[in-house]
Amino acid sequence: MPLVKRVLSIRIAGKERKQKVRKLLLDLAHFKNLLILLIRRYRELYGYYPLNPSLLYGLLAKEYKGKYQAEFNELLQNIKNDKKLTEFLENLKAQKEKVENPHLVQSVIRNVVRDFNNYFKSLDKYREKPEKFKAKPKPPKPKKLRYLMDFSVEGNANIFKVEDDKFLCKLRNGRWLKVKLPKNFRYKITS
Repeated sequence: MPLVKRVLSIRIAGKERKQKVRKLLLDLAHFKNLLILLIRRYRELYGYYPLNPSLLYGLLAKEYKGKYQAEFNELLQNIKNDKKLTEFLENLKAQKEKVENPHLVQSVIRNVVRDFNNYFKSLDKYREKPEKFKAKPKPPKPKKLRYLMDFSVEGNANIFKVEDDKFLCKLRNGRWLKVKLPKNFRYKITS
């Protein structure tokens, strides 16, 4: 059977379970908004977007041990030099602690970086053939949470388990959301 990427959309019954999932998704959307605000503010002050996922996740970690130590130190120093950037970073760290699922946080960071890269690609296409566009592409911006209808996060194998005909998704505090898979579900879930 060929490898196929599919999205498994699920319906959640029960008011309490719905609230848990909705709260987690709103926390992740808020994290995404804060990250976009930090990146855009950094661009205003220093002229470029800091879009290395390793560096962005390193900002949230207690200690950075990656291979981009010099770039990380410069990024951190620039953030500490601006009061608003420091405030965004503190709020991001608090939001990460609130989410309590580092794999989902990493996924949101990758999504934000992907959104900015798509913006750059569309900007290049706009410069080549502006007649194909109605207006100049704009960078990603934060969304108001009260108007948030759907928000999806791509998970990996670290946040779920499959047991028999049940799909278990890790939420927070080590709690799992159990979803019964359809009877005719014949796909192997890998990520």
